[in-house]
Amino acid sequence: MAEKTDWQGALGAKWASLAAIMERMLSPFGDEAMEALGPIEGRHSLDLGCGGGASSFALAHRGAASVIGVDVSPDLIALAARRRAAETGPARRVGFLCADAAEARFSHPMEALFSQFGAMFFAAPIPAYTHLRRAMAPGAPLAIACWRTPKENEWATLALGAAKSLLPPAPPADRRAPGPFGWSEPEESFAPILAAAGWRDVSWRPVDHSVALGAGMEGAPLDAATRFAMETGPLASRLRDLPASLKSRVEPLVREALAKRERAGRVEASAAGWIVTARA
Repeated sequence: MAEKTDWQGALGAKWASLAAIMERMLSPFGDEAMEALGPIEGRHSLDLGCGGGASSFALAHRGAASVIGVDVSPDLIALAARRRAAETGPARRVGFLCADAAEARFSHPMEALFSQFGAMFFAAPIPAYTHLRRAMAPGAPLAIACWRTPKENEWATLALGAAKSLLPPAPPADRRAPGPFGWSEPEESFAPILAAAGWRDVSWRPVDHSVALGAGMEGAPLDAATRFAMETGPLASRLRDLPASLKSRVEPLVREALAKRERAGRVEASAAGWIVTARA
């Protein structure tokens, strides 16, 4: 589970420090969601949960008239703003807003809504998506990339499974709680949420990729993948408040499990998502 306060604090700061790594891993899904938006030339576009801004710049390069990237993390928005200062060309049409998108106000109707894994964290999703739908021009397209179930996403569960014997029992997961896998079950999550919020033509399709864990981090591939697994995702959340002595026992188990997935200089794991589309 990850909530607004997590992203405003340590979680957002952590993602900002690993932004380039995470963007490299997530962008294949984001690219497919952008394709699902259809033509956006000349449209004022909203990037929900924009993170460090890479997806916002990508929307601008696809021809959006303007892009507003919204995120609750001050650290991620600060990174996005620094990146924008170094950009030229279409990226200058991008602006960033540190705000809760469930309450954010825009100076004009938005004509497209995009999100790359930033849509699943609202504590009250129906009011949030009602607000966002009202901020859209009539008929504006929505395209969101979100995760399928944890068992389909080895990037999140492989290391956690390796460490399970050393970890204290976890409380039962609430599949509807805000968090990365909060939209994993369409009929129980985003489909009724979007419909209740007034979005129409809600549909979704599965998409699968193999991702290289820790790609872009310093060090040998297995070292980078182990560090990535220990510092991000479900395992990192479970380890956060545990003693360093236990973490030191977990690391070799994680490394052993990941070593079995090393091929041609990459430590690969499955990643499975939904591409969700709708119209305002």
